[in-house]
Amino acid sequence: ATFTDKRFDMVVSSGTIRDIQIDQAQVNMYELDTDKEQISVDILMRGPLRTALEVLDHRPLSYIQELGLSAGDVSGSAAIRLRMDFPLDTNVDRRELKVRSSATLKDVAFTPGPFGLDIRNGQFKLKMVEDEMSVRGPAQINGAATKIVWREYFSEKRKIKSDYTVRALLDSAALEGLGITSANTMTGAINANVNYAVERSGNRKLKGTIDFSKASFHWPEFGLIKEVGT
Repeated sequence: ATFTDKRFDMVVSSGTIRDIQIDQAQVNMYELDTDKEQISVDILMRGPLRTALEVLDHRPLSYIQELGLSAGDVSGSAAIRLRMDFPLDTNVDRRELKVRSSATLKDVAFTPGPFGLDIRNGQFKLKMVEDEMSVRGPAQINGAATKIVWREYFSEKRKIKSDYTVRALLDSAALEGLGITSANTMTGAINANVNYAVERSGNRKLKGTIDFSKASFHWPEFGLIKEVGT
């Protein structure tokens, strides 16, 4: 560590936070000769995703609470780089925080996940820049293989609060896993692209496209027969 009357700089080569391994950390305190002292923390860490989320849920961050998730419902592993800049004070408001983070999340499972869905085998890339977060990657939703893009906007200035896009190639077994009970009349697969957005006002918007060209349907009781490619 080095210090002057204006700043204090420290590098941590290793450490632990509960069962999270810290591979490297750097702490810089500056403007110490003023009444507006600042601190910057830059951490490389890895370990259980559940513990990492619990750490991120401490004040003044409290991101997990705002997302409406419980860290106890989550499993998997995380490798995270987290940088935070904020006033050197014991009572910091989250709006005073500048947060940047990137993470690789492996073997992620939510049981139950958002909207009561069962999410397993998630292999995600997370990125957070101040008041915007994105999570993207493949995962199984109720047994169906999907690709997910989840964006969260924490600023009250943004009209959209949450935005979810799911892409999937769904056969009859995957559709039945999603609760579509008439799927046994279909062979082949449909290509689905669905977007669901939640506005800060509480309004919700759902839109999507479905490509049936690779599927065939046989519903003779409704007079509907469709072959692949038609």
